[in-house]
Amino acid sequence: MNLPLNLRLLMALTVATVTGTSVSVAAVLRVVFKHECPERIIVERRLTDRDNPQSSHFFRDTVNVTDSIVKLRLNISQPYIISVKNPASLRTGSLPVTLGIDDEMTLTVDSILEYGRYSGTQFVDSLDSFSRQ
Repeated sequence: MNLPLNLRLLMALTVATVTGTSVSVAAVLRVVFKHECPERIIVERRLTDRDNPQSSHFFRDTVNVTDSIVKLRLNISQPYIISVKNPASLRTGSLPVTLGIDDEMTLTVDSILEYGRYSGTQFVDSLDSFSRQ
């Protein structure tokens, strides 16, 4: 299987199709910075291999931030575990979350990515509501 390595884009990111896998639709992740935004962010994605569930593929994409909102469009055929990091920080970055087919999710960052909040899918919104209680 040929897998894409790093893809570097400015405001939108389209991930190449994994050979032999049909791409269905796009998932969208928006990262919204309420205060200072970094010069770039790293989007890390992990994909579990359907044929071998013990194996996973890891992708790391760097995106330049030119505005307070970054929109990432991912052509995917199955869900990814996704997280966002600031390469200039030693902090861990956002919590990993599952981004599924057709999902449109937003990560809102008040000050640092580590405390960012995801919203936009029923599952993530339910988790957020539960954690507030």
